[in-house]
Amino acid sequence: MSQTISPGTLSSAFQIIPTTTAPNQEIKVVLANQDCLIHLYTKSINVPISTPIITNPPVYQNINPCFIDLYVSGNLIIGGVYVRQGTLLVRDVYLGFNGDLAVIDTSGAGEDPFGVPIRLPPENLRNPWQREIPLSFNGLAPPNYGGTIPGMGTRWLLTYWPVGSYTPGYSITNWA
Repeated sequence: MSQTISPGTLSSAFQIIPTTTAPNQEIKVVLANQDCLIHLYTKSINVPISTPIITNPPVYQNINPCFIDLYVSGNLIIGGVYVRQGTLLVRDVYLGFNGDLAVIDTSGAGEDPFGVPIRLPPENLRNPWQREIPLSFNGLAPPNYGGTIPGMGTRWLLTYWPVGSYTPGYSITNWA
């Protein structure tokens, strides 16, 4: 299910916060009369992908997930939160934020946003997408993808959900 929604749109349930494909971006926006600074970024990390046998080390794979920090009036509300598609990011009112944030995958695939580093990790640590890049690029991602969060702002939308427009919990189940 693909749906075209333009940045800045306010639906009956949520407001879209304009983002770009930049891998490290700061967005200043007023949400429900709250002066907000949102820092959206990606990090390259290696995670184990197999259960190790005691005598063998684990096998690692490189991933580049997105993270978010939220400041309201200069005060940190959430920091270093892993951005998962369809998941509420603030979750608790007592943290001092009126409403919640979520990222929506408009392609319908339900995938999380990810970044692409300019320089790829060694071959043995590359994830399946990174392994598809031709070796002729000499360890660099293609110029149109390297150093970006492909699809952020078009496929993946950062959204603000005012209090009362969602059921408190962990995810957004019906956004269309």
